[in-house]
Amino acid sequence: MSSLPLRRLRIVAVAVAVAAAVAAAVAPALAAQEKPPEKPYTFTGDLGYVAVSGNQQLTTFSLGDKATYRLRRFLFTQEFNAVYSEAQGTANAEFYRVLARTDYAVGGPLTVFGVLIWDRNRFAGIANKYEQQAGLAWKAVARPRDDLSVEVGGGLIQQDNLNGTSLSFGSGRTAGTWKHSFTEKAYLRQFAEYILNLQDTGDRRVNSESALVAPINSILSVKLSYLVRYQSLPPFRPNVTPAARFRTTDQVFTTGLQLTF
Repeated sequence: MSSLPLRRLRIVAVAVAVAAAVAAAVAPALAAQEKPPEKPYTFTGDLGYVAVSGNQQLTTFSLGDKATYRLRRFLFTQEFNAVYSEAQGTANAEFYRVLARTDYAVGGPLTVFGVLIWDRNRFAGIANKYEQQAGLAWKAVARPRDDLSVEVGGGLIQQDNLNGTSLSFGSGRTAGTWKHSFTEKAYLRQFAEYILNLQDTGDRRVNSESALVAPINSILSVKLSYLVRYQSLPPFRPNVTPAARFRTTDQVFTTGLQLTF
């Protein structure tokens, strides 16, 4: 009679051991299912719109997107931005920009990149501008809440102005991007770049963008953006006597919705 409880204890012990072994084997697979693999692509779209009618007629419209696709060591990026504004039926701001970029991870925190950019800003005197850039990017800081990347390189710029003149020159470039994450979806990002005309060192260009994003839900957020564009030698205004240049600095503040998936 005394051997029966002992036999039952042995059966229970074997069953517990088998269950533990099965659980240990299945747990990693379940954990992998709970955390889906990182998507190779991302897409972010921005939209802002303001319309005023009555005693004052005003329309402001901004549109943008950023799409990325990762393939092994390559990262492909596409960006588009547009800002348009008119008052009393007359346009007083119009800016368009398209970017295509390829990054290749060399190893560790270093990548090499190539960029093609087209933009138009006729209220700054620029009919068309084409940029070809190449350089080296370094991920200087990679922490859970903070990222900092630094870029150095150079390229070529071709610019057609509204006054009929054209520019073509080699350029040197440095840039940096800092991102601080408050939560997984809320963050502050600061971008700045400095471009020097290597043929005329008096021609210097600085671009800066500050952006604050606060989520509404898993895919929709509110975005505030402040953009500054500076050119030390802007084009001359067409059909103006005496000759006068456009202003050196453009500032654009936009607010709107951001869609991310």
